[in-house]
Amino acid sequence: MSFIKRLFRRKRKEKVEEKVEEKVEEKKEEMVSEPKVTVKVVEKIPTFKERLAEILSSEIVTKSALDVGDVKIQFVAGSESLYIESVGRIGAKKLEISEGRTSNPDIFVRISEAAALDLAKTKSYDEFTTLLKEFMKRSSPGRYVKVNCLKSIDELRSKGYLNVDLLKIFAMA
Repeated sequence: MSFIKRLFRRKRKEKVEEKVEEKVEEKKEEMVSEPKVTVKVVEKIPTFKERLAEILSSEIVTKSALDVGDVKIQFVAGSESLYIESVGRIGAKKLEISEGRTSNPDIFVRISEAAALDLAKTKSYDEFTTLLKEFMKRSSPGRYVKVNCLKSIDELRSKGYLNVDLLKIFAMA
């Protein structure tokens, strides 16, 4: 082979190698560039305690709860222990929710973890009460609401349970 042919072959090889290196560098830059990230906005689901606190502070419940007596309802929602208690004096009572256990409750309510999550997802008072009634009527192994009234209906009536719709649901179960 002549010297000129070898020289041109080298030049061609160098050009091909340069093109390959450029392509490799472009690929590296593409891989190094920031990946495309899609962000999904997910609405925060409140806990059962937060949702129940919202329900108790709603206008429907607060207006009718002003004249109740000493209300004590114990809840076990999944692994969480809560209780509702009336606070204040007659004519200005409020229903408050607290963590833990209460002594001598009037009603004991046990809610499965799945049912508590479903109740926490509700958007309105009506939706909450409808779903609560449904879980009380049709319980399945994974989703249930079990209510035990520890006092007689006459005692519950005298304390004012039947004056508040939400409390009436538990009292009449």
